[in-house]
Amino acid sequence: MTTNYHQQVIQQYRETFYQVNGREPRVTINGHRIVVDGCATFTIGKLRELTATLRWRITGEHDAYCA
Repeated sequence: MTTNYHQQVIQQYRETFYQVNGREPRVTINGHRIVVDGCATFTIGKLRELTATLRWRITGEHDAYCA
């Protein structure tokens, strides 16, 4: 089941991934896991963390995503 929050996190990941890699990742949902490019699976929390890491690669600034 995906909520608006899940969709927002996935969209932010796609946009940030595109900025870093020049292509959009293939993202699918399999139960409570998110599958990226057909192999790596993540929870929504881990995908949020990966998005912050990718943002850091773009800006060089630490993004405190945990509130």
